[in-house]
Amino acid sequence: MANRGRDFVATVQGQWREKSHRDLRILAQDEFSRLGLHEALVTGQASTTDAATQRAFFEALHLLAFTTQAAEHALALRAFADSRQVAPTLTVTELRQVYGVLIAARQFAAAQAWQKRMDEAAREFLPIIIDRLGPGASPSVWVVGKTPDTLERQVARELAGAQVIMIAGLGCPFSQAALRGIAADPLLAARLAPLTQWLVLPESRLGFRDLRAWNEAHPTMELMLIHNLEDWALVERPATPQFFFLRDGKVVARIAGWPKEGRSEAMHDALDALEHERTGVTR
Repeated sequence: MANRGRDFVATVQGQWREKSHRDLRILAQDEFSRLGLHEALVTGQASTTDAATQRAFFEALHLLAFTTQAAEHALALRAFADSRQVAPTLTVTELRQVYGVLIAARQFAAAQAWQKRMDEAAREFLPIIIDRLGPGASPSVWVVGKTPDTLERQVARELAGAQVIMIAGLGCPFSQAALRGIAADPLLAARLAPLTQWLVLPESRLGFRDLRAWNEAHPTMELMLIHNLEDWALVERPATPQFFFLRDGKVVARIAGWPKEGRSEAMHDALDALEHERTGVTR
């Protein structure tokens, strides 16, 4: 089983830059089943093997949960890690990895409980979660609530008319540079403000206090957390930052990355193209 776990990791990691997020997610789930790892999980065989095999299986299951960001796989990793045979052997890194996939899968209650097992330096503040939406509500986002220290799930704005979608990462320095660069450019910020949904990818840390601090300082550029990346089909690869310029859901222009010199000219050109789609004239 250890070799099968290693084969799974090698296959998925080997396709990481080649496939779209959707195709990679399908590949990971198919390979996990094809190699018999899913069966070993559901029968409990995986947790009753020797320590080296448990390590290899943990790595494979963690990669499955990390790749898919699916609740079922994140919770399966937690259950495996919490089993009587595996729990006493978990490393500090593995404890953090379980927490990370629970956060990315938006399993906040499970993450809150798991965090108590982690070293204090690795813990983070988690807000009160308010989720009044049913499982069929998509796409949806998490926003900083009006009540202090709350995070609330809401239906995302419909992709109608002219819109810009920014895909950012709270832990991505290029995303941070892009956000700071736009905020420091009054004309660009003013053009983007009424059109843009500022979205943050699911990551292994929630970063609520950083999110709240940014939003308080930049109320016209409020960041929102994506609930489930599967709901955003236009994001083929979860690279950050990315900007999608849309007209009625159709991508008119896309800008990826943020160099040191910024992308002000390219952003204005893309906004002009978006305006041209509506009026037939440019700025």
